[in-house]
Amino acid sequence: MIELPEKLKASVHFFSKLQGIGEKSALRDACEYALTTGGKRLRPLVVYLVADALGHGIDVSSSAVSAEFFHTASLIADDLPCMDDDTTRRGKPCFHIKYSVVDAKKLSNKFILDALGLIYRNLSRFPNLIKIIIWTLKSRITLFSN
Repeated sequence: MIELPEKLKASVHFFSKLQGIGEKSALRDACEYALTTGGKRLRPLVVYLVADALGHGIDVSSSAVSAEFFHTASLIADDLPCMDDDTTRRGKPCFHIKYSVVDAKKLSNKFILDALGLIYRNLSRFPNLIKIIIWTLKSRITLFSN
């Protein structure tokens, strides 16, 4: 059995205490509500396990947290009236019920942008990898646009 990396323990602590999101504010409260409504936080663990299996010794903590940000963004968006129109998630009011549809859309987008920023932090140390990813995305976009 693989031992949990210290960075994963730190990311679990991050989600439980939301350190690093800033001083108490309406935005921080909204982030806290969205990120701590239960769940197992398995996505960051998967990121760490894949990185560990590849064996390059790369710190993927930013990417691990971004996986949870993407997932949370998708849950917020999925619950909206224009999608599944859910009212509860894990026994609590859905984000758009507790706050508003507009705030739900804003926070979902914020998590996506923050997740991309966290991934970029990891990728910025590997410029060739960024070129490969951009080339791959361009080829996929070209494929679907024809």
